[in-house]
Amino acid sequence: MSKIVIVAVFIFWIAVSFFYANTLVEQNLGGKNVAANINTNTSANSDSNVPSPISYTLTTALVAQHNTAADCWATVGNNVYNVTSYIRAHPGGASNITSYCGADIGAAFASQGHSANASNIMASYKIGILGTVVDSTAIEAVNNNPIANTGGRGDDDDDDD
Repeated sequence: MSKIVIVAVFIFWIAVSFFYANTLVEQNLGGKNVAANINTNTSANSDSNVPSPISYTLTTALVAQHNTAADCWATVGNNVYNVTSYIRAHPGGASNITSYCGADIGAAFASQGHSANASNIMASYKIGILGTVVDSTAIEAVNNNPIANTGGRGDDDDDDD
């Protein structure tokens, strides 16, 4: 009979140890079990509410997909620009940009005789060079460009392009 008591006490303490260890693990993982933590927390970002950046290879085909006023990319040569947030601020009117969304705007930009300041504004919307890989954070960063909030006064041209 004493062997049964010893085995029962041994099993009891194993069970208590298991539950205690499990409680410590849950406290350290914020209530998630270990398997859930491994499956959902594989990125370097520990905040599961923030999506991981997506990588894109800049191509003319990708630029062509961004062809609306709500999502407007354009190229000048091999340089790619996300000008979405500048459309409303453009002193020559939105249509001077939106008609080139998804396409090369280089010839039209050059033919207007833009100032050096206009070129600097354009450079602030650059997201990369054709053939390179960029991530979504770089692409979205230009949408927070303070120049877009100038009301179109960032271009010092006199030709109302």
